Amino acid sequence: MESRSFFQALSRRYRDHPIDAPARGRFGPRAMLVASNPGACRVFRDFGGVAVLLVTFACAGTMPNPSPTSQLPPPRDGAASCAQASAESDLVRQLSRTGVRVTAVSGSTDVGLFTGATSVCLFDVGRESFEVAFFATADAAAADSICETQSGGRYLYQVGGHEIDAAYRLYWTISGSLILWTNSGTLNEDIRRSQGGVTPSCPS
Repeated sequence: MESRSFFQALSRRYRDHPIDAPARGRFGPRAMLVASNPGACRVFRDFGGVAVLLVTFACAGTMPNPSPTSQLPPPRDGAASCAQASAESDLVRQLSRTGVRVTAVSGSTDVGLFTGATSVCLFDVGRESFEVAFFATADAAAADSICETQSGGRYLYQVGGHEIDAAYRLYWTISGSLILWTNSGTLNEDIRRSQGGVTPSCPS
C-alpha cells in the first residue's frame, strides 16, 4: 500500500507541474526531463531505490533495438543467387571478423561436383573469389575425397567422381561441414585464418 501511495502522489506531482513549469521537490523536474530528453537518462544514476527503477522504465524507449540478422550480399551481375541459409550468412559474418569482406555471393556452376552438398556458392572478395560447398555435417564433407596431381604443367583434381583440369593451382580446405577452394594463395591464407581447417589429401 505504501508503494502505491507513493506512485499516486508522484503521478499527481507530474500532473500538477507540467514540463514548462518544473515541480519543486526531488523527483518532479528530473523525471519530466527524462520524458522530454532521452539524453537525461544519465541524470538519475546518482540516485538509488525507486528513482533508479523509474529511470529504467523512462529510458527503455531510447535503447537501440538489436540489429536484424544480416543478409547475404547480392550476386554478381547476371548471376543466379545463392540460397539464403544460416550457414552462408554465418560464414560471411565469420570472415568479416577477420577482415575478409565478401562483396557478392552467387550460385556456383560447380554445384554438381559434390553430390552430398546442400548448396554450393561462389563468394567474391573484391577482385578475388572462392567457392564453398556446404554439407549437413562434418562427416558428410569428409566423405568426399579430393586429390591433386600434375601433368604437362597442368593441375588435375579428382573430386569425388569428377575431374578438374586447370592451368593454375587450386587451394582446397576442409573445415567442419565446409569444403572451400580458391585459385588465390593469399585469399586461401585469409580463409584459413578465419576458418582453420586442413588441406585434403589423396585417399591411400
